[in-house]
Amino acid sequence: MIRLATVVIVLSAASIFSALCISVSILVGINEFHTEIQHDLDGFKFHLNQLNNEFTFG
Repeated sequence: MIRLATVVIVLSAASIFSALCISVSILVGINEFHTEIQHDLDGFKFHLNQLNNEFTFG
């Protein structure tokens, strides 16, 4: 009976750990995606500012 309880506890801990790993990998993926989008938007803003300066100081 104690062995069964030990197996259940170990399997539960493994399940919780794997869920934690999956959650962390999802959060890392979201962070990388956000960083890429932010980088693209910064580049877009830079080009818009260049166009604005060309029209302003032309």
